[in-house]
Amino acid sequence: MNEPITAVDPLIFKAQTLLAKLGYDPGRSDGVDGPKTRAAVSNYQADTGLEANGRVSPGLVAHLASNLREGGKVPATPRLKANSPPGYEPGDSFVYSDGRVETVVSVDGDKVRWQSNRGTMFTAYRDFVRPRASWVSAGQRGQTMLGAERGMLWPLKPGKETSFSARTIVQIRDRPDNITDSVEQWRCRVEKVERISVVAGTFNTLKVVCRRTARDSAPQLSRVWYYAPRVRHYVRLNDFYEVEERDRHVELVAIQPGSRGWPPAARAGLDWALQHALESMSSEEQIEWSSSAVETRVTIKPHPLFERGDGKTCRNFVQIWADKKVRRSYPGTACREAEGRWQVPGLSDSPGKVRALLGGRS
Repeated sequence: MNEPITAVDPLIFKAQTLLAKLGYDPGRSDGVDGPKTRAAVSNYQADTGLEANGRVSPGLVAHLASNLREGGKVPATPRLKANSPPGYEPGDSFVYSDGRVETVVSVDGDKVRWQSNRGTMFTAYRDFVRPRASWVSAGQRGQTMLGAERGMLWPLKPGKETSFSARTIVQIRDRPDNITDSVEQWRCRVEKVERISVVAGTFNTLKVVCRRTARDSAPQLSRVWYYAPRVRHYVRLNDFYEVEERDRHVELVAIQPGSRGWPPAARAGLDWALQHALESMSSEEQIEWSSSAVETRVTIKPHPLFERGDGKTCRNFVQIWADKKVRRSYPGTACREAEGRWQVPGLSDSPGKVRALLGGRS
């Protein structure tokens, strides 16, 4: 029996070819609008500020073509910008390569309250370049008051600048009379679009460089953020000090979506779907999950397997959560444990094991 012949759409074929040249994986360039092509289109649209509907159109093909430099060999996304500051949902957890896990407790306007696995509670601005508004840890408490701001950084696009002052007061908790009061001057600039790979995956990012231009007694500091509009959060943070030994480099390992208020059966069902996708599905496949108990629909897309520094088998993946109001992308990495279960490094591993994913980099 002859298999049916699938018609080749020239527009789809052209889009697939251009997507592949720009670093997005549409699967085979066969002119067929399959799930992998739709996912690549959606990711490109999200990265470049277009409506992420996953549909190929003549306008999309023209947009793709305009983003290729001569020869079509170098990824180029000059139109990448971030129209809105980062967006967060209570219960979402952000796992980093230094072993930190920070979970959103609540969101109030432009401020977000967080809880760290290291025992710190803090309130931060959505605009991540600003210092934390307040924090309480085992040893101290502090708050930062911002001075006059010149220029607006948002929406993020290359060339935009801002500067501000920050006054920070810190009190040692067991010594109430031990208080420090310091003022810093910051200047931040969106420098360029850069496509980077971190533990959680590969992203088109906006590189934001902030420099502490004046200080009381603190060492000179340059802080570099790589913000990924697709996930509305930064995926890498580099701190460069006068003394190189103090430099810090942190990458995103995973964003774990919160399921606060979900029935246990729904949480167990989604966990089964994720475990099944990571263990049994190829990188050409994806799984759609839903439950009558919750409005959220989840698409899980596993990526190819790889081996990390300590010999464990791991793979990147993306969860797309969608309901009537919002569609969010949650990237991550998971590794197969000895008992066969897949686990996000950092939720169970030590910081040293997490750093193994970076090839020994700290």
